[in-house]
Amino acid sequence: MIDNGLEDTKKLFIPRKQSKGGWNAAIFIIFVEVVERFTFCGLASNLIVYLTDELHEPTSIAAKNVNTWIGVSCVFPIVGAFIADSYLGRFSTILVA
Repeated sequence: MIDNGLEDTKKLFIPRKQSKGGWNAAIFIIFVEVVERFTFCGLASNLIVYLTDELHEPTSIAAKNVNTWIGVSCVFPIVGAFIADSYLGRFSTILVA
């Protein structure tokens, strides 16, 4: 309503709906991270057995290869984040990946 050329700035308070997220989302994210860690460690331990038994690599070479794989797995997210933030953008990176 306009009274004497001024707008009525009083608005009715409309309560917002409760937003999604909170502890339900946090529990899901924590669960996914725990499962990811279990699979990563399980794969790393089984990889050395596979390299020595199936591919007949010496234990020292198999351990070197597994350590290289773990190192690359830990560094590539940082490299990918730098490339995504600097050059490609969020959606292009997801599309390329």
